[in-house]
Amino acid sequence: MMIILLLIIQLSGCGKRPELAALPGEVQPVMAVPQTLTEELAGSFLPGWEGSGALRKWRTESGGYAVGLTEIDGEWYWFDWDGTLATGWIETETDGHTVWRYAGSDGVLVDGLTEIDGEWYWFEDRKMVTGWIETEKGRMYAGEDGTLVRNGTADGIWLDEDGYAIQQAFSPDPELMDEVDAVIEGCPAGISVVFCDLLSGERWSWNETQAYYIASVFKLPYSLWLFERADAGEIDLNMTIPFTAENHRGDAGIIQFSEYGTLYSLHELIADALIYSDNTALEMLKSEFPSTDFDQWINADRFGLTADMTDSTDTVTNAADCCTFAEMAFWYMESGAEHADEFAASYCAADDRLINSEYVTGQKYGWWDQYLHTAAVVYAERPFAIAICTDWGTRTPEDEANIQAVFDAVCALFTKE
Repeated sequence: MMIILLLIIQLSGCGKRPELAALPGEVQPVMAVPQTLTEELAGSFLPGWEGSGALRKWRTESGGYAVGLTEIDGEWYWFDWDGTLATGWIETETDGHTVWRYAGSDGVLVDGLTEIDGEWYWFEDRKMVTGWIETEKGRMYAGEDGTLVRNGTADGIWLDEDGYAIQQAFSPDPELMDEVDAVIEGCPAGISVVFCDLLSGERWSWNETQAYYIASVFKLPYSLWLFERADAGEIDLNMTIPFTAENHRGDAGIIQFSEYGTLYSLHELIADALIYSDNTALEMLKSEFPSTDFDQWINADRFGLTADMTDSTDTVTNAADCCTFAEMAFWYMESGAEHADEFAASYCAADDRLINSEYVTGQKYGWWDQYLHTAAVVYAERPFAIAICTDWGTRTPEDEANIQAVFDAVCALFTKE
């Protein structure tokens, strides 16, 4: 009887995978064990899919399951350590470096130009690429997270809405330039126009040095100054300033309708100054950050300006300087600085717009005492900056129509047919 019992115990263990004993307090590692029974059986299995949905596996000819990068019927897949088919983003390692792959819901690894959740990526050999990319259609650039730059700059080079780098040199169409001339000459006297191709830096101007009262265009470079100081850690944009009778200014903005004593953060004040051209917001900011300090910044060598900005209520400007302000805004928005996106959100959301465009446009208008201006950045196929300054008197629909006509003629230079 004892002999029979021992035979039963021995037979019950046949064909089972041996277990590795773990030391006390240790977690037993999972070992990959070939799933073939004997070498003689290798190659005798019919390969194919098993399971369904998230549990799909590929049975190989050896009888085990595919693991890692696997080609099946001309398509490539990634299988986890247990043979399960991977989908979505897949983090792997190659030669000690992290490699990202992506598989669709069917498990097929993507390659080439691919849209994922509204963003575009480039994959080579089914691996996500970062940095500069050479393609048959042109150069592209992917950031550290793999997303392709579109309608933006990388290393000072502009990439269009499809993500391809465009040439830096720019030569406007002569016939379209003649049209710009004709439109400006058809406007009333007292207008200055300067525009700039933001990629090559080339400028074109009409009456660029005529002096004008700066009006609310002042708020554009002043806001840039505050954001740069915040980037440098010199000021905290969460700081609050109370609205008082001393800093109450009418004529423009929304803060003037608040109760005295209401606290506003620097975030809010800068946004109100840019979006609503809020004069009270500017006075509140200047109470903490004087124009005299701003004047030293704006006249630093980096901008090439020599304008007196010590007092915003008594400052003159010209179209050339206003175009420079717009250029400064563009390069700050494209700088990747800590507060660049916050600035762009306000600059491109101006409530009162002298120019209308199908393209994303940042603009700061100025209107006061017979002066009407705009300093704008336009994200056209080739982004450009434009400043239009006038001393036409009261703001009328005819004035606005003339400014719009000038803008439309200039915009045509930078857009595709």
